[in-house]
Amino acid sequence: MPKVVWTPEAEEQLLQIPSPRTINDLLALSGGIQHLPDRGRRVPELKGRPEYVLVRELILPGRARLFYLHVTDSDEVIILGFLYKGQSFRLSALGPYFNP
Repeated sequence: MPKVVWTPEAEEQLLQIPSPRTINDLLALSGGIQHLPDRGRRVPELKGRPEYVLVRELILPGRARLFYLHVTDSDEVIILGFLYKGQSFRLSALGPYFNP
């Protein structure tokens, strides 16, 4: 079972979310990734880019998107970042690892 690791950028983004309920739900969602790391969908905005095969997302409908990295057979799942409701996708949501 892989270990869930948070990037500093993801931790900072989480603290900027104004809804305590959404924060708690995102923390619960991220904990569940440990058990089913490939359950998230691929990020549609990344289609055609190399990141498409690496980055997945889980969605809290109407509230937030959680982006994470899991390489098959890896012992880690890395939480990369979030988008809060109403925010448009941008590579910077994935942190400096995928932001040219």
